[in-house]
Amino acid sequence: MKETFKFNIFGSCVSRDLLEFRKDNFTVSEYIARESIISFLSNPVCFDESKIELSSSFQKKQLIQDLRKSGMEILKKNPADYLIIDLIEERFDIAKIGSSFLTMSNEFNISHVFSEKDFKKCKKYLWLDRAFFRGIDMRYYLQAFVKEMRKIYPPERIIIHKVFYSHQYIGLDNMVHDFPPNYYFPTLKINRILKYLYNCLENELPTSLLLDISKKYMASENHKWGLAPMHYQTEYYEEAANTIIAYLNTLQK
Repeated sequence: MKETFKFNIFGSCVSRDLLEFRKDNFTVSEYIARESIISFLSNPVCFDESKIELSSSFQKKQLIQDLRKSGMEILKKNPADYLIIDLIEERFDIAKIGSSFLTMSNEFNISHVFSEKDFKKCKKYLWLDRAFFRGIDMRYYLQAFVKEMRKIYPPERIIIHKVFYSHQYIGLDNMVHDFPPNYYFPTLKINRILKYLYNCLENELPTSLLLDISKKYMASENHKWGLAPMHYQTEYYEEAANTIIAYLNTLQK
């Protein structure tokens, strides 16, 4: 009988798809998505739930978690065997309301829960350059995040899923294509902030499993969620799942 490992996720669909790829080996308990670390650690935001214009129950749930800042409590109340972290959701800008931050996810933008006059938009990308420094460095929020996660999971039970945006994809014609030019500079920006944050995460969790194979693979037009720079070809999920299983098996010995 195959052993099943129970996971919580702080991250994106890339980790969710990876764990779903091997349902015989992996189950998911809690999934915290559409949430930037700085928002995850912020104070709750007052909002009117009846104003949320989202038809998807999943999208509505994730938005409410981000606004209520309930993710930490959810992970603490329902600890799984392992936690997998990816930082793809750091692609989103953040908004500031009072002393709190929230994630400007696609769900937030189309929900109309707040109007533009209610918040101030912040761009995290600028915080990486000394020339554009605005007094906030994501490194400190990430360190605080890791400190909280280590209260729930020992480092060896945390998996860093180091995945980036892909510049290329395999089309339905099985040929390799570059993403259109309008993707190029946004992808460079996102990968730049991801590289910085993953390096910080690795420094904070040097004994955790580092899953870093995405540069070997491309996105796929045949992905079940459609074409996007973080929707990878099947071979990526296969190797990633095998790597995790091999690691977890060594921990069981």
